[in-house]
Amino acid sequence: MRLTAEEAYNHPWIQQQKTKEFKDVQVSSEVIMNMESYMNSLAFKRTTLCLIASRIPEDQIEILRNVFTKIDVNGDG
Repeated sequence: MRLTAEEAYNHPWIQQQKTKEFKDVQVSSEVIMNMESYMNSLAFKRTTLCLIASRIPEDQIEILRNVFTKIDVNGDG
């Protein structure tokens, strides 16, 4: 029941926001620092997950792949 990305983008509220000028908006340095911290944590999490995944033995990967395939009944990953 969610909108597709295209439907959301074309929604009147979003289109109305595009026309507003935000040049006078002030963003505190704390907000910027929090955003940077969040982005860095995502990179760290991604790297950590890759490391963990690279340490899984091949026979376990096959078991996990089979379980995942059974769970992913609609095939969307």
